[in-house]
Amino acid sequence: MTSKTSYFEPALFLRGLKKTFPVWLAYVVLWVLFLPLSILNRAQWDPKAADIRELILSGAIASVITTAVLALALAWVLFRFLFRTTTAYDIAALPVRRESLFLTNLLCGLAIALGTHLLIALITYGASALIGLPNFGACLQLVAAAMLAFLGFFGFAVLLCIVVGNAVAMPLIYIVLNFAVFVLVQISAQLLSNFVYGLGSVSDTVLSLSLILSPILLVFSGNIQVIWGWNADYTDKVRVELGGFPYFYIFAAMGLVCAVLAFFLFRRREMERSGDVVAIRALRPVFLCLFSLGCALVIGYLLAMFVSNADYNFPLMLALQLAGAFLGYFAAQMMLQKTARVFASKRAWIGFAVLCLVLAGTFSAARFGFFGYSQKVPDPRSVSSVSLRGTRVTEKDDIEAVVALHQEIVDQQETQLALLQSEPYDNCYVTFDYEMQDGRTLRRSFNINAGSELAQQFDTLYNSPGFLLAREAIPGELEQSDFAGGVIQGYDKNGESYYYNLSPKEAYELYTTCILPDLADSSMGMRHYINFPTMETAEYSWVDISVELDMSDSWVPSDLRASRTEETYSLNYYYDLTPDAARSLAYAEAHGFLVS
Repeated sequence: MTSKTSYFEPALFLRGLKKTFPVWLAYVVLWVLFLPLSILNRAQWDPKAADIRELILSGAIASVITTAVLALALAWVLFRFLFRTTTAYDIAALPVRRESLFLTNLLCGLAIALGTHLLIALITYGASALIGLPNFGACLQLVAAAMLAFLGFFGFAVLLCIVVGNAVAMPLIYIVLNFAVFVLVQISAQLLSNFVYGLGSVSDTVLSLSLILSPILLVFSGNIQVIWGWNADYTDKVRVELGGFPYFYIFAAMGLVCAVLAFFLFRRREMERSGDVVAIRALRPVFLCLFSLGCALVIGYLLAMFVSNADYNFPLMLALQLAGAFLGYFAAQMMLQKTARVFASKRAWIGFAVLCLVLAGTFSAARFGFFGYSQKVPDPRSVSSVSLRGTRVTEKDDIEAVVALHQEIVDQQETQLALLQSEPYDNCYVTFDYEMQDGRTLRRSFNINAGSELAQQFDTLYNSPGFLLAREAIPGELEQSDFAGGVIQGYDKNGESYYYNLSPKEAYELYTTCILPDLADSSMGMRHYINFPTMETAEYSWVDISVELDMSDSWVPSDLRASRTEETYSLNYYYDLTPDAARSLAYAEAHGFLVS
């Protein structure tokens, strides 16, 4: 009679609970100090139910960070037998299948996490009930968020325990890889902007993906946050929710994928590789390439920070990347070979030469336009709207003017790069964000010399009437009822501070008959990002008079209603008057202000 295959060993499970007792006990104690005691402390401030819910949901966000630490600690303790050859052999000699050994330890870690977070949620609920503001739903969300985040981090940590056979290297690699994708994407964009003219930032899609693959940074970037709404008179919170919760499902899915990969890798892992930085033979070349490329980017970027005039200096930047690749490649060889005697190997030098050729070829192709990225300028007929340094326009003439400026910058690429290299601190940043007729987007960002004719062309276009109205005018077809009032601030004719409160009728009159026409002929609202030779030509000075216009609560243009939430648009508009704003200045002077 054949015996039944077991995938769970109770003895190993209990052994895992005992080994990890200090870890999960310390975790529970820290959470009790952090959350339930904070709730009890809030009692002296007479909190409301929304305040307690917000505090508990803030704990759910913090669990992304705490579970990352817990997952690392549990995975390291439960699978530490893989880090030493003797213990790996001893465990392998037991009459226990590898599948059973893996799944038992995996389930032990998940059970510990579930038990600790249920206990934390129970104590938190008790604390909230003790002050008369129980919130069972928020406590459930705390458990759900913490467990989903833990599943993501724990699956990844277990995978590293299988792949990395060194007890010291494993936690270090875990920490680095939790930030590596986002950091490398940002550094790559910074470096490639020196090789690819017009590449100023990564796309929103790439940025979002890099944040998902660097989960802890999602918290600090604000993608996971507590959101709330207010009642009509803004005296109480009426809605408190956890924003970005779908990210937790993504974490869990990534953790499951990592756990499945770890399961199949563990079945074929060579136990004699314990102690190696990479214990899976087939992954050693992958580690060598990725580590070398990562060092080429990161070390090259750091070296460029200490070298003067490195920006836009292609030969120097390429040399710095190759220097970083040299350090990374041979450091990886030393870690893999477990010896410092790697420089005598001809095979190692051949591999490094191939790496250099790949880097030099890729960067050279990018720099000299092989991919056509820098030279791409859209046809204005295919553009539905364009934003020039954040100011969005839709009129045909404005779009054509922006495209013409873009083409001029592309045509003067080599001249501009030479100027930027010789005068690195005198530049102007110009961005183009196109929305195409077919729904696609196109983004380019250029640095141009601030003293060049191109910079003057950009300044003139950016402060032309079409852009001033798009940037400064109040959107929508306005009526007097849209205005709630306003105030003019400045000095009276005796030089004393003076305020004049505007009625809705006066605010509407001032805006439509003075401010709007002054904007339309570029008499005010101008913004300059280049330095003019003299103050007389700068045209950015203003008089000591400012206007604030308050819109009524019922005013919200339809396009804002469709695209924004009630918390994001402004009901206040501010204007600083300039010496050329004749209509607005005349209005202010007629109401007692000193106009010098």
